[in-house]
Amino acid sequence: MLSQLLLLLPLILAGDDFAERKKAAGRDVGKLWELALWCEAQEREDDAVATYERILKLDAEHEGAHEKLRHHRYDGKWFETYRALSAYRRAEEERMAEKGLVRYGDGWVDEKELPFVRMKWTKDDRGDWISPAALAKRAEEARLAAEGWQQQDLVWVHPDDFQRWRDGLWKCGEEWLDTAAADAYHAEIGSWWEVPGEHFVARSTCGRESVRWITWWADQTYQDLVRATGVHPEEKPSFVALKSLDQYNDFAAGNAQAQRPAAESAGWSSVHYAFLADSWVTFAGNAADYDGGGVAYWATGDEALAPFGQHSVRHAAAQSFLEAIDPSWNAISHMVTQPPGTPMDTEAFHSEKALPTWFRYGVASYVERYFRDANVGEDGDPLWARKWATDNLRNQGGLSDLEEIFAFRLDTNDPDGSSRLISEAGLLIAFVLDGECRAVQEQHQALKMALKKGGDTEAAARGLEQAILKNQKKLRMFGNL
Repeated sequence: MLSQLLLLLPLILAGDDFAERKKAAGRDVGKLWELALWCEAQEREDDAVATYERILKLDAEHEGAHEKLRHHRYDGKWFETYRALSAYRRAEEERMAEKGLVRYGDGWVDEKELPFVRMKWTKDDRGDWISPAALAKRAEEARLAAEGWQQQDLVWVHPDDFQRWRDGLWKCGEEWLDTAAADAYHAEIGSWWEVPGEHFVARSTCGRESVRWITWWADQTYQDLVRATGVHPEEKPSFVALKSLDQYNDFAAGNAQAQRPAAESAGWSSVHYAFLADSWVTFAGNAADYDGGGVAYWATGDEALAPFGQHSVRHAAAQSFLEAIDPSWNAISHMVTQPPGTPMDTEAFHSEKALPTWFRYGVASYVERYFRDANVGEDGDPLWARKWATDNLRNQGGLSDLEEIFAFRLDTNDPDGSSRLISEAGLLIAFVLDGECRAVQEQHQALKMALKKGGDTEAAARGLEQAILKNQKKLRMFGNL
């Protein structure tokens, strides 16, 4: 019995000591803090908690006491439980959502501006968002222009070298080369020609004479693209035209040896001779720029493939145009802030678009193979391409169910079916633009207006689909299918 009392004696004495210390501390927050720490040292957890709670009654903002009690600080307030904090944050998000704001880090940003904040872009003097690389490029170009430099294509040339330019040479890196040597210099991916046309910029590994035709063919699509969408891009869209199928496949799939990731996420390059490079990103230091746009190939040396060159270029130019006017910045910002080589989330990318996928691919298909050729000779047929396309559809069994076309599910395991689907979407756009069906035209106009205003296009897009469905007899007569 005596031995047990001896064991309890320190606790009894400590209890007396605690009572004396507590009385001595009174309402002095500093002394109470020391008492709480003493309680912890004595493993008197309940007394420590009670003391921290007493401190908060005297000083509600005492940071140390809150932290000891494992409270959570947020928005200038302390929350005793994570559950209480979560409830507060949910209510806060609802309030902010009504203002169009979303959470980013510890702050709030406009939902429409979140992708650019995420990518660490800034606003320029006009209030437009711009990437760090583009801002630096703009400043450098302004400096060069002020010093009298001029651009040969997109390459800046010092005044001292103007005579070489006049002599017909091309600036390639630090050298000046004749056309044949320049073609060889620009024949590889990444070192390609960059040639501005009237409405587009072509990046091409083809020879210079071919690039001249490539920019011309791309420019021929512009008016139809504006007619289909009702808007103009703010800048000239860039597209890629490669000299061979091998380069085309290499660019699409990526090249580990060249440290070049895949340029696309879905593999749709395998179902057509042009595709949208939705995962194409270039890095300048730690900053990433999205280069997504259309990619084509023109194999001038292949008798079987060469005739399809202009169609491939037209489709690629259209994809770049459509990406310029209808980007998926939220999906893009998530991709470019990940490690290099991270592919695009294809579903998120397309679901963010204002225009349905069938409409986008239909527009690209229209300027590729359903266009009116205003450049045929006096005896030529301006609808030669359209007749070729509809003949192909007829030989493939005619037009598919329209709902399947609207769903637009390209399948890399069915390249023939997917290629046909792209063509069918083009026929639908041909009917929209040239079918002279008033109900369809009215719904198309509604979609263009919604896109131009930057509002919700879903209802207008669905309205166009319903109008086409209701007039599919006219559609089939239009396509002679």
